[in-house]
Amino acid sequence: MILFGLIILVFVFLGMRQPEAKQFNKDVVTVLKPFLAMGIVLHHLHAQSVYLHEFERWGPLIVGIFFFISAYGLSYSLDNRPGYMKNFLSKKIMLKFVLPTFLAFLLNFLLNEHVVDYSFMKHLNTPGGPFFFSNDWFMYALVYCYLIFMVAAKAKNRNVQLYIQICGSLIFVLVTALNDFARNWWATPLAFPVGAFYYQNELRIRKLVNGKTGLLISTLLYLSVLGSLMAGSALFNYNVTTVLAYSLLPLLLVNCMIRLDVSSLAKNRNILFLSGISFEIYLVHGIIIDFLSKHVELSGPVLIVATIVTSLLVAVLFHKLIIACQKPFVSKFSVKTNA
Repeated sequence: MILFGLIILVFVFLGMRQPEAKQFNKDVVTVLKPFLAMGIVLHHLHAQSVYLHEFERWGPLIVGIFFFISAYGLSYSLDNRPGYMKNFLSKKIMLKFVLPTFLAFLLNFLLNEHVVDYSFMKHLNTPGGPFFFSNDWFMYALVYCYLIFMVAAKAKNRNVQLYIQICGSLIFVLVTALNDFARNWWATPLAFPVGAFYYQNELRIRKLVNGKTGLLISTLLYLSVLGSLMAGSALFNYNVTTVLAYSLLPLLLVNCMIRLDVSSLAKNRNILFLSGISFEIYLVHGIIIDFLSKHVELSGPVLIVATIVTSLLVAVLFHKLIIACQKPFVSKFSVKTNA
């Protein structure tokens, strides 16, 4: 986590030059997404080079930020887009997550599975949680969080909405942890309600952390709390402190990023391109790593380069495939809405 600490220090230094705490907006998310996607790829390749060992612990951090961004975006859309919840299950869950997950399952089945002796039940009952293709757990967790948000959105009171999301996410964490699922299942989903909490209290938080003094005090406070939680995790193997640390870590990054003017960077063609396929990069890169390492038998720097290049190419094609599969359903929903 040394590199992450250095990145935070750089952001704090840049933030001191423009210390006004702004809204956590779409430009920040657009810029973050490519780096998060590539960071998760490097995390899963960390064993292939000593130069990537720093990324070994980046996985939960990045996934926690994705949960945070998802909840913040959903909460913002619920408040600012009339009729946002209409066809939410079909459009936002089935088409956005379930369909791509199924397509990724098919891709992995074609590339990495033995058709003759394939066992669905074996994958369903894998120790550590169901496992059908690399990193698929995140999709199941995200679908669950979206379902919890859908239920919460039915409540008119914002505090009730937040309580439902906290309780729903906590149930997921407890069930997966108590059933001995792998740590990735339960370490980060609570970052989802943290994102919702941040959105609902954003104005008050921004007032508290505004200015140079607010930036320094809030950063030191975040670092102290997170440092204590991580120490408890490392020294005493406390699962509770692990969950809390990875759930709160996104706040530290957001606290720094809301100072920066990234509007011009968010318009960069390369950033926009990578941001547009960041979701697909996450979906396919693990499948590509399995294929290149097990079937093509690549390793080391060659595997790293081949994975990055191939994942980008496949992500582009996968993005087009998803859109093509979604198109008939999107048109159907549009006709119903217009009617």
